[in-house]
Amino acid sequence: MQQTIVYVILAVAIGYALVRIVRTLQGRGDCGCGRGHDCPHNRGERTDSGCKGCTHSHNQSLSVATMLTLSALTATANVGSMPRAEAAIVGIDAAAAAQLITDLAGQPDTELHHLIMAKDGIVIAEFHSTPFRATDGHNQFSASKMLTALAVGLAVDDGLLALDDKVVDLLQDKLPATVTPALQAITIKHLLTMTSGKRVATDIRSFSNNWAKRWLALPGIEPGQKFAYDTMTPFMLSAIVQRATGRTMLSYLYDRILQPMGITDVEWELSPDSINTGGWGVRCSTESMAMLGQLLLRRGVWHRQQLISADWIDRMTSDQLTPMGVDPGHGDNYKWGYGYLMWRCPWSTGYRAEGNLGQFVIVDTALKLVLAFNAAAPDQSRLLPVIRQSLQRLATQTVNLASQEQLDSLCQQMSLPLVSGQQWSGSHDYLRLELKDNYFDIKSIALSRQNGHALATLRHPDNTTDTLPLGYNQWLYAPLQGKPYYYIDARNRYSGMTQGFAAAGNYAWASSSRLLAQIYYVDWYSGILLDIDLEQQQLTATANQSPQWHEPIDFGISYISTATYDVNQDGNVDIADLNEVINTMLGKTHHHCDVNDDGTVDIVDINQIINALLGWTD
Repeated sequence: MQQTIVYVILAVAIGYALVRIVRTLQGRGDCGCGRGHDCPHNRGERTDSGCKGCTHSHNQSLSVATMLTLSALTATANVGSMPRAEAAIVGIDAAAAAQLITDLAGQPDTELHHLIMAKDGIVIAEFHSTPFRATDGHNQFSASKMLTALAVGLAVDDGLLALDDKVVDLLQDKLPATVTPALQAITIKHLLTMTSGKRVATDIRSFSNNWAKRWLALPGIEPGQKFAYDTMTPFMLSAIVQRATGRTMLSYLYDRILQPMGITDVEWELSPDSINTGGWGVRCSTESMAMLGQLLLRRGVWHRQQLISADWIDRMTSDQLTPMGVDPGHGDNYKWGYGYLMWRCPWSTGYRAEGNLGQFVIVDTALKLVLAFNAAAPDQSRLLPVIRQSLQRLATQTVNLASQEQLDSLCQQMSLPLVSGQQWSGSHDYLRLELKDNYFDIKSIALSRQNGHALATLRHPDNTTDTLPLGYNQWLYAPLQGKPYYYIDARNRYSGMTQGFAAAGNYAWASSSRLLAQIYYVDWYSGILLDIDLEQQQLTATANQSPQWHEPIDFGISYISTATYDVNQDGNVDIADLNEVINTMLGKTHHHCDVNDDGTVDIVDINQIINALLGWTD
């Protein structure tokens, strides 16, 4: 009898586990939390950054059958959409995952924009800090190098390139008049491992239209002797892949890796001669980067299809410098070695793609975990020790089913702070500032009140303008006509970004004479806070990428003007205000807009007002 009861309990547990799995996978595209429940998003009340309406408990029993069966079922997940599940289902404690996020967000001068944590290919933690949205692309900076390494690997797999191929043989039309023995010796492997021996000179992208030719002409030492991080060597690889395949790296990757994975949002900047920049310049969603991290974790396999050889992934993600007798240097976070355009992590089971200001794809082979996040942080190296400690906690902390709500709540609440102050109610309804040359390429700024919000018009040196709504105590969104600001001063920058850009903004009056306006370029990375002090006739700006992080940059104002439309300050711009303006202009007190008293302000009234202003009588 007892044995029968045990069998019944096991059958119920297995059946319940299978139902949970199916519901988890079915729910992954509905609300972002992937619980498969009837939350507001399943009723069409979708938001931009995860499930905001899950108020019931997700705490459920965890069965062994669930964990054993899940990895087999995830292979059927829709291409391009990673499944979501509760952390406990894949053996991770949600409280430990929440602590990782809290510790990262608590680092000084660190903005976390997006984060996806996936275990066994299943997303267990995700947020997109408001105003950033899940669908927004993000500048990946040097994390772009991961895609360059994949493209080179494809070309090697296809027999188009070999690691010992000489660069001088592949780009003969770019060679300088004199080819030195050091230049003659540079191979593709030297480019992949940053051991070319060339002098680092990233400024060539700012003054030259032929970057490859300029790079080859740089002085250098014998290759293979010294590691020197140089973002131009991946560009040289991009030029080589394009020459070998007859197409850009992005096109090559799209057909062979990105499209089979369902990744369709990758854009890549181009050089003046239409070569993907290689070392930087990718814009895509965080989930796309997480999916590529998962491809590396699976050693090139996606949905049982070998998209790139396992041997190449192994080489790409393992230390290549130590066998060459080369020290990578760069301190504790970087001394663990360098593969093919990929860093080894400061622990034995991890490797990573890393980009400036905190763009990361971290893979831990022991935990079978991918952590992809985008940020704006002046010193991203301080984030790695935090991640190391957090992953140790993930590996050892006992799963607590009750902690899922803590993780869900934290992810739902992630947002950048709004500016604080009063709604537009001062004596000025319109401001315009003409500016001198400045770091942000803004020629003039005009701000006006509009239905409780503000409207900002930014004019750039090329005379393009962007009109952006600024919400009060909320973010408002608008597409850009121009470009977001960008600290990389390369010729042809933004070329290849075909999908345009968008911004989100908010405002507040800090005092009756001081207006704050905050603008974030949500599908790029950068943000700016404008501080307009009318009393001091001064405009300062702080930014998440300025040379001095979040330190004010003083704009030079060449002209400032203000206007008031709500003359009687009753909160409305109406006929009473127009009457007062006209009376002021005429020097009278008895005029009103409805001159003929017919109950409407029409062309007859306007004629009479104009006549009065001009001193005419008919």
